[in-house]
Amino acid sequence: MNTAEHIVDCYFRIVKKCFTMNDAKVIGGINRQLDILAVNLKTGDQFHIESSVTHRLGWAPKPADLKAIFEKKFLGLPEKREGKKTDHALGKQYQQNILDTYAGYGLDPKRIQRVFVCWVLHSKSTADELLQAFEDKHKMPISILSFRDTILPELREEVGTANYDDEILRTIGFLKERDLQTQREKRTSRTSVG
Repeated sequence: MNTAEHIVDCYFRIVKKCFTMNDAKVIGGINRQLDILAVNLKTGDQFHIESSVTHRLGWAPKPADLKAIFEKKFLGLPEKREGKKTDHALGKQYQQNILDTYAGYGLDPKRIQRVFVCWVLHSKSTADELLQAFEDKHKMPISILSFRDTILPELREEVGTANYDDEILRTIGFLKERDLQTQREKRTSRTSVG
Protein backbone atom coordinates (compact mmCIF):
# COMPACT_ATOMS: atom_id res chain seq x y z
CA MET A 1 0.00 0.00 0.00
CA ASN A 2 1.49 3.32 -1.06
CA THR A 3 1.05 6.60 0.83
CA ALA A 4 -1.95 7.78 -1.21
CA GLU A 5 -3.72 4.43 -0.71
CA HIS A 6 -2.91 4.63 3.01
CA ILE A 7 -4.57 8.05 3.21
CA VAL A 8 -7.60 6.75 1.28
CA ASP A 9 -7.75 3.82 3.69
CA CYS A 10 -7.67 6.27 6.63
CA TYR A 11 -10.48 8.27 5.00
CA PHE A 12 -12.72 5.21 4.75
CA ARG A 13 -11.89 4.12 8.31
CA ILE A 14 -12.16 7.51 10.03
CA VAL A 15 -14.63 9.50 7.90
CA LYS A 16 -16.80 6.70 6.48
CA LYS A 17 -16.53 4.54 9.64
CA CYS A 18 -15.57 1.40 7.71
CA PHE A 19 -13.53 -1.67 8.41
CA THR A 20 -11.02 -2.03 5.59
CA MET A 21 -8.93 -4.69 3.86
CA ASN A 22 -5.96 -3.57 1.78
CA ASP A 23 -4.37 -5.20 -1.25
CA ALA A 24 -6.89 -8.05 -1.42
CA LYS A 25 -5.51 -10.63 -3.84
CA VAL A 26 -7.97 -11.50 -6.60
CA ILE A 27 -8.87 -15.18 -6.46
CA GLY A 28 -7.28 -16.81 -9.52
CA GLY A 29 -6.13 -13.41 -10.81
CA ILE A 30 -2.47 -13.56 -11.69
CA ASN A 31 -0.78 -10.52 -10.08
CA ARG A 32 -4.15 -8.83 -9.59
CA GLN A 33 -5.30 -7.20 -6.38
CA LEU A 34 -8.01 -4.87 -5.18
CA ASP A 35 -6.61 -1.71 -3.56
CA ILE A 36 -9.14 -1.48 -0.73
CA LEU A 37 -12.29 -3.30 0.30
CA ALA A 38 -14.37 -1.54 2.96
CA VAL A 39 -17.58 -2.18 4.84
CA ASN A 40 -19.59 -0.07 7.27
CA LEU A 41 -21.25 -2.55 9.62
CA LYS A 42 -23.82 -0.03 10.83
CA THR A 43 -25.13 1.04 7.41
CA GLY A 44 -24.21 -2.11 5.48
CA ASP A 45 -22.40 -0.04 2.83
CA GLN A 46 -19.73 -2.05 0.98
CA PHE A 47 -16.99 -0.56 -1.17
CA HIS A 48 -14.31 -1.58 -3.65
CA ILE A 49 -11.92 1.36 -3.89
CA GLU A 50 -9.19 1.79 -6.49
CA SER A 51 -6.88 4.77 -6.40
CA SER A 52 -4.51 6.43 -8.82
CA VAL A 53 -3.25 9.64 -7.28
CA THR A 54 -0.66 12.02 -8.64
CA HIS A 55 -0.81 15.69 -7.75
CA ARG A 56 0.32 17.05 -11.13
CA LEU A 57 -2.68 18.54 -12.93
CA GLY A 58 -1.29 17.43 -16.29
CA TRP A 59 -1.78 13.82 -15.16
CA ALA A 60 -5.45 14.28 -14.23
CA PRO A 61 -7.33 11.39 -15.83
CA LYS A 62 -9.20 12.06 -19.06
CA PRO A 63 -12.36 10.13 -20.01
CA ALA A 64 -10.46 7.63 -22.17
CA ASP A 65 -8.08 6.99 -19.26
CA LEU A 66 -11.00 6.47 -16.88
CA LYS A 67 -12.71 4.01 -19.21
CA ALA A 68 -9.54 1.89 -19.46
CA ILE A 69 -8.99 2.05 -15.69
CA PHE A 70 -12.58 1.05 -14.93
CA GLU A 71 -12.45 -1.84 -17.41
CA LYS A 72 -9.23 -3.15 -15.89
CA LYS A 73 -9.92 -2.56 -12.20
CA PHE A 74 -13.66 -3.18 -11.94
CA LEU A 75 -14.47 -5.41 -14.95
CA GLY A 76 -11.24 -7.39 -14.89
CA LEU A 77 -10.39 -6.80 -18.54
CA PRO A 78 -6.67 -7.12 -19.29
CA GLU A 79 -4.65 -4.23 -20.66
CA LYS A 80 -3.99 -4.34 -24.39
CA ARG A 81 -0.38 -5.47 -24.70
CA GLU A 82 1.74 -6.92 -27.45
CA GLY A 83 2.47 -10.62 -27.50
CA LYS A 84 0.70 -13.88 -28.18
CA LYS A 85 0.69 -15.06 -24.58
CA THR A 86 -0.66 -11.92 -22.90
CA ASP A 87 -3.99 -12.09 -21.11
CA HIS A 88 -5.37 -9.76 -23.76
CA ALA A 89 -4.24 -11.99 -26.64
CA LEU A 90 -5.55 -15.09 -24.86
CA GLY A 91 -8.92 -13.42 -24.19
CA LYS A 92 -8.68 -13.85 -20.42
CA GLN A 93 -11.01 -11.81 -18.27
CA TYR A 94 -11.18 -11.58 -14.50
CA GLN A 95 -14.60 -10.14 -13.69
CA GLN A 96 -15.88 -13.37 -12.18
CA ASN A 97 -12.64 -13.66 -10.19
CA ILE A 98 -13.24 -10.16 -8.79
CA LEU A 99 -16.82 -11.06 -7.87
CA ASP A 100 -15.58 -14.29 -6.23
CA THR A 101 -13.04 -12.25 -4.26
CA TYR A 102 -15.81 -9.97 -2.93
CA ALA A 103 -17.78 -13.03 -1.84
CA GLY A 104 -14.64 -14.59 -0.36
CA TYR A 105 -14.41 -11.64 2.03
CA GLY A 106 -18.09 -11.90 2.92
CA LEU A 107 -19.20 -9.01 0.74
CA ASP A 108 -22.24 -9.11 -1.54
CA PRO A 109 -21.12 -8.55 -5.16
CA LYS A 110 -24.54 -7.03 -5.96
CA ARG A 111 -24.18 -4.40 -3.22
CA ILE A 112 -20.57 -3.34 -3.77
CA GLN A 113 -20.12 0.37 -4.44
CA ARG A 114 -17.18 0.92 -6.75
CA VAL A 115 -15.12 4.04 -6.09
CA PHE A 116 -12.22 5.47 -8.06
CA VAL A 117 -9.94 8.00 -6.33
CA CYS A 118 -7.76 10.48 -8.21
CA TRP A 119 -6.24 13.86 -7.34
CA VAL A 120 -8.75 15.74 -9.52
CA LEU A 121 -10.52 15.03 -12.79
CA HIS A 122 -9.40 16.48 -16.09
CA SER A 123 -12.99 17.44 -16.91
CA LYS A 124 -15.92 16.79 -14.59
CA SER A 125 -18.62 17.20 -17.23
CA THR A 126 -17.16 14.62 -19.61
CA ALA A 127 -16.44 12.32 -16.66
CA ASP A 128 -20.12 12.48 -15.65
CA GLU A 129 -21.08 11.47 -19.19
CA LEU A 130 -18.59 8.60 -19.10
CA LEU A 131 -19.83 7.39 -15.72
CA GLN A 132 -23.41 7.35 -16.99
CA ALA A 133 -22.45 5.57 -20.23
CA PHE A 134 -20.39 3.01 -18.28
CA GLU A 135 -23.29 2.35 -15.90
CA ASP A 136 -25.77 2.04 -18.79
CA LYS A 137 -23.53 -0.43 -20.65
CA HIS A 138 -22.23 -2.54 -17.75
CA LYS A 139 -24.96 -2.01 -15.12
CA MET A 140 -22.16 -0.98 -12.79
CA PRO A 141 -22.29 2.46 -11.17
CA ILE A 142 -18.93 3.95 -10.26
CA SER A 143 -18.30 7.08 -8.26
CA ILE A 144 -15.18 9.23 -8.33
CA LEU A 145 -13.68 10.91 -5.27
CA SER A 146 -11.19 13.74 -5.49
CA PHE A 147 -8.21 13.16 -3.23
CA ARG A 148 -7.48 16.89 -3.18
CA ASP A 149 -11.01 18.28 -2.84
CA THR A 150 -12.79 15.61 -0.78
CA ILE A 151 -10.54 13.10 0.94
CA LEU A 152 -7.82 15.39 2.34
CA PRO A 153 -10.15 18.13 3.67
CA GLU A 154 -12.73 15.74 5.13
CA LEU A 155 -10.08 13.54 6.74
CA ARG A 156 -8.29 16.59 8.16
CA GLU A 157 -11.59 17.86 9.59
CA GLU A 158 -12.41 14.51 11.21
CA VAL A 159 -9.00 13.80 12.73
CA GLY A 160 -8.39 15.29 16.14
CA THR A 161 -5.15 16.06 17.91
CA ALA A 162 -5.10 12.79 19.87
CA ASN A 163 -2.09 10.50 19.86
CA TYR A 164 -2.92 8.16 16.95
CA ASP A 165 -0.79 5.05 16.37
CA ASP A 166 -1.30 5.30 12.60
CA GLU A 167 1.47 7.51 11.18
CA ILE A 168 -0.80 9.23 8.64
CA LEU A 169 -3.38 10.11 11.29
CA ARG A 170 -0.65 11.15 13.71
CA THR A 171 0.85 13.47 11.08
CA ILE A 172 -2.53 15.07 10.41
CA GLY A 173 -3.00 15.44 14.18
CA PHE A 174 0.38 17.21 14.41
CA LEU A 175 -0.62 19.59 11.61
CA LYS A 176 -3.94 20.37 13.29
CA GLU A 177 -2.24 21.00 16.63
CA ARG A 178 0.34 23.23 14.92
CA ASP A 179 -2.47 25.29 13.37
CA LEU A 180 -4.24 25.62 16.74
CA GLN A 181 -1.07 26.67 18.54
CA THR A 182 0.03 29.21 15.93
CA GLN A 183 -3.48 30.72 15.84
CA ARG A 184 -3.42 31.08 19.65
CA GLU A 185 0.06 32.61 19.50
CA LYS A 186 -1.07 35.16 16.89
CA ARG A 187 -4.11 36.12 19.00
CA THR A 188 -1.96 36.40 22.13
CA SER A 189 0.70 38.54 20.43
CA ARG A 190 -1.97 40.90 19.02
CA THR A 191 -3.60 41.39 22.43
CA SER A 192 -0.27 41.92 24.25
CA VAL A 193 0.89 44.54 21.74
CA GLY A 194 -2.33 46.58 21.96
